[in-house]
Amino acid sequence: MNIDIKNVKFFDSFTRSIITQCMEELKDSEFALPLDRKEKALRVLKVFYRKRGHNNVPKAGNNAILMNLAYWQLEKMLLSKEKTIWIKEYNSFDKDREIGGFTLDSKDIVTAYTSDILHELSHFIQYNLYYGVGMKTWSIMRKPHGNGFKSVYRYLRNKYFNDVNIRNAFIDKHKEIVLGKTNRTNVIELPENIFNLPIPENGKAIRSNAKYVQLYSLIYNNELKVSDIITAMKIDNSNPANKVRVYISDLRNRLKDIYSPTIAAQILPTKNFFNNAFEYGQGDQNSSYKINPTIKLD
Repeated sequence: MNIDIKNVKFFDSFTRSIITQCMEELKDSEFALPLDRKEKALRVLKVFYRKRGHNNVPKAGNNAILMNLAYWQLEKMLLSKEKTIWIKEYNSFDKDREIGGFTLDSKDIVTAYTSDILHELSHFIQYNLYYGVGMKTWSIMRKPHGNGFKSVYRYLRNKYFNDVNIRNAFIDKHKEIVLGKTNRTNVIELPENIFNLPIPENGKAIRSNAKYVQLYSLIYNNELKVSDIITAMKIDNSNPANKVRVYISDLRNRLKDIYSPTIAAQILPTKNFFNNAFEYGQGDQNSSYKINPTIKLD
């Protein structure tokens, strides 16, 4: 099944799904990162389609993973009249059997893009080990395409990509995760990790310090009273219930931008609404909130 390269929504979800698995399973390797660095990968990820000439390559570093679907090599595949094409890697290791370039069906955009994800994720891991864990411990990670990067990329390529059967199963799994949810038009499933929510069209990624990030985790499939939320979030001011109202409002507005006001109200309803801040401007300690993870549409 061919996917339109301009389908940013699909590729954004596909990328997030792959990164989530890779970062989770990284704990079993020598490149394990702290939990906050794993969440950071999803937070700083941006997937877009933007033509910028020949130098429009994907990029990643300590604080960014930028995946451009208009990358010249993917565009070249779309224009190719040949049955197969060489997917080029960085010059110094293009011929390496494990991390180098490879021959691919010229129309297999998703597989080519998957190798781009693993390449850029390797850079993210590389620099988060170097800057985040320790420059002395991970001095080998300093050079952009040096031996440190190669070791991370080699690990990911060998684990998920180089064996054709493993590669196909890996890609099919994540396509099914994305397309399965997309095609079930009567069902919306909310991710446990707020950073896996779709980014609204023309919207921005969620800030890591947004108060509703913690709130989302607290009430995901878990109904809590305002008083319990105040305690869990350690809200300490003259009107903590009203603070909860503000955080709930911000979270619901985000859900409205992604879905619609009607669907957002189903995802995040308010119990005892008649006595709640949305009516009277003063948070009610007895009101309760819950993120419903599965919404069936009429």
